[in-house]
Amino acid sequence: MTLSVIIPLYNEEENLPLLYEKLKEYLESLKKEYEILFVDDGSADRTLSILEEIQAKDNRVVVLSLRRNFGQTAAFAAGFDFARGDIVVTMDGDLQNDPVDISKLLELIKKENVSLIIIDGMAMHYRLELGDAIKVKDDEKIRNVNRDLARQMKILSEISRRYNIPVIITNQVYADFLSKEDFEKGVERGVNLVGGDLMKYWCKCIIETRNQGNKKKAILQKHRSLPIKEINFEIRNEGIFKRGWM
Repeated sequence: MTLSVIIPLYNEEENLPLLYEKLKEYLESLKKEYEILFVDDGSADRTLSILEEIQAKDNRVVVLSLRRNFGQTAAFAAGFDFARGDIVVTMDGDLQNDPVDISKLLELIKKENVSLIIIDGMAMHYRLELGDAIKVKDDEKIRNVNRDLARQMKILSEISRRYNIPVIITNQVYADFLSKEDFEKGVERGVNLVGGDLMKYWCKCIIETRNQGNKKKAILQKHRSLPIKEINFEIRNEGIFKRGWM
């Protein structure tokens, strides 16, 4: 079992030497093959030159340099693209993460059969950040928010592909605004998925849940090989029970 540790860095020249020494000492104690991927996120200080010095002395260190500061999400995405380990671990570069926590993760993976990953809150944060960018009419910020979402989805897609683990992302929907005139005409209000085409592109399957009075319905909206299907279900104290496909 090989291990890849991805660490994004931005202006960390003071922390970097200590970070490297502590991490190297700990990884060697694990007696496993490993690599450390440092991603310089457009630092303006000596971070990159220090990394190059470390890399020249340690062939287990990989240095990636981004041409400007793209943000932590982009740096992680670059690291995932180049990581070769069976297990990929991410850490911050400010010494806030204890390398000892890596062993806890490895023990969990060894003992537990991880069969599902659920991501909650990502769509909400995206909508809030996008709303702030739209409010100040900052086109560059709007583009960056969308790029960050695409990179996050790419990372999750790669995790699912590499480890053959399903990833479920909870999402939100919002209704179109109707003018008073359209409302009075009975125009049907459209419902949109937060993240729109970005989410649809990266997701293999989209399932919508809908309440209709006392009835609950799950609708398979998108799948790469299946048509739209619906299933009724009910929630009881004993659990969730399906009533059959429609």
